Amino acid sequence: EQTALFGELNYDITDQWSAMVGLRYFDYEQITTIKNNDINILGLGLEDGKYKGDDNGTTPKFSVRYAATDRAMFYATAAKGFRVGGVNTAPSVPEESIPFEPDSLWSYELGSKFTSSDGQLTLNTALFYVEWSDIQLALPLGFAFATVNAGEAEIKGVEVELAWQPTDGLQISGSLGYNDGQLSKDVPEANNPSNPNPGFKGDMLPGVADVTGALSAQYTAPLGNTGLEWFYRADYQYTGDSQTTFNESSTAN
Repeated sequence: EQTALFGELNYDITDQWSAMVGLRYFDYEQITTIKNNDINILGLGLEDGKYKGDDNGTTPKFSVRYAATDRAMFYATAAKGFRVGGVNTAPSVPEESIPFEPDSLWSYELGSKFTSSDGQLTLNTALFYVEWSDIQLALPLGFAFATVNAGEAEIKGVEVELAWQPTDGLQISGSLGYNDGQLSKDVPEANNPSNPNPGFKGDMLPGVADVTGALSAQYTAPLGNTGLEWFYRADYQYTGDSQTTFNESSTAN
């Protein structure tokens, strides 16, 4: 059960400058009941039990925007995010790892949006920095992947998006992103030999690709005098290297 209230205030400081403040209040309670329907012959199932999680708090958001011209805009935002905890239901997960806690983050972004005078070209850019606490990550645990809280991390990155319409009917767009996500502190029990996923400050975050990219092109034209349209489209996506654990010390590989 979750209850939330949200409010946002926008204010035009001048013709070019504007600001926004938002605030969200949440209160949730979550109860998960695990019950095996069959006899656990192999010992890989979860023990019957009931797990309860609850929390409440506020997540603010701030934004400032500067419209340099009708076709050029710059902005800065800061926002807090929150994600509820939960329960792992995969077989073989250790008892102490069945429930996992909420995580939260602060994200900061500087960006710009440009449009050409003829409207055929748009360019968006963004620099971002994220501080992440009590990270929820899917890591190998036992014979399956399970969500665990893995301490604190930071992510730095840049994103660029470009869209171009060189002629009527033809649209070309592309995007490129770079992410540098790594632990800012050792994970809990990092030096415990029984920890299957030790992570240390500076280790890269599992599941976070360093480079992502996409490219697409679409041509649309009328289908005779039918009032209908036909189109050709091509898409390409690229996802760079990522890893499933923090480092080679993991015994869960």
